[in-house]
Amino acid sequence: MVQIATLLLAGPLGYFCQSRKKGLVIWLLALAVLLPIQTLWILSDSPDDVNVGYWVIQALTLAVGLGLNALGARLRQRRGGVADAVAS
Repeated sequence: MVQIATLLLAGPLGYFCQSRKKGLVIWLLALAVLLPIQTLWILSDSPDDVNVGYWVIQALTLAVGLGLNALGARLRQRRGGVADAVAS
């Protein structure tokens, strides 16, 4: 769930938000909501599945999301603020 949200939200939020910081904050808030829900869901189904590997995957997901968000913001800057014109 968190990985899908990262792939679908991180880059576009970096691109379409007016500032990189705003896009990053919105994506991190979505992650802060989804990660506990996913973790509790997995814990209720099979507590043994939440081990070190689970947290490594979540850390990698965070790193990928940060990169996608930065790439989205950089693409917006290279295109000359196309996203800013759409937002206003």
